[in-house]
Amino acid sequence: STVVVDPVSGDDGRAYVSAELIAAWPRLLARATWALPNLTEVELFTGQTGEAAVAALRARWPELKLIVTGWPAGDDVVTRLYDGPGEGEEHRQARVAGSPSGTGDLFAADWMREVFLRGAMPAVAMARAAEAVARALRAGGVGTALGGV
Repeated sequence: STVVVDPVSGDDGRAYVSAELIAAWPRLLARATWALPNLTEVELFTGQTGEAAVAALRARWPELKLIVTGWPAGDDVVTRLYDGPGEGEEHRQARVAGSPSGTGDLFAADWMREVFLRGAMPAVAMARAAEAVARALRAGGVGTALGGV
């Protein structure tokens, strides 16, 4: 069986759940097949930043397949997929202005639909889900897009 975890804990460099909940997430990550954290969440779980945070998370759970969203890269935003050893695959797109509220939920829902209902390869689903988030932001909000998932 496949267990997908979206460890909702923070965004934009800050936590929005209690330290107790952040401390509990590793027990669930240890049982997950896939985890879909944003970069802030990876940093919260590891106490490190950027590449070092991702490396620490991957070292702790080498079998965990991982998609890290919300990686800032100048005027772009990057989403990275790690499903084995190595650097992983990257999807880069122009950053879209707008409220990030709900973007992780939309990404996770769209990615799971693409992989588990439509049979897309995880990297293809990652690109499609990231593009769906950008479309929703350009349209003025993620809340309405979630209704169509």
